[in-house]
Amino acid sequence: MPVLKLGEKELWSLTEAARRLGVTRAFLWRLVKSGRLAVIRIGSAALVAPEAAREAVKLFYNRQRAEARRRWWRERKQKRKVTDDAS
Repeated sequence: MPVLKLGEKELWSLTEAARRLGVTRAFLWRLVKSGRLAVIRIGSAALVAPEAAREAVKLFYNRQRAEARRRWWRERKQKRKVTDDAS
């Protein structure tokens, strides 16, 4: 069940969401287990709202970029401190 339409609403399976968003199913499951992405269970199928899946992936990657920038600044600050102390 890749896509389920309920009236005007559409739900994607995790496989379909992963394919459309360019991520892995395992990644989406991690978002589900961490509480960042809600699923609707119908039998054994786990379905997600497309908007929620897009937003969860976007927020995750924005957070990752922000953390990378903070790490870079911390490392840069440490390197400057070491070179200033050596002078």
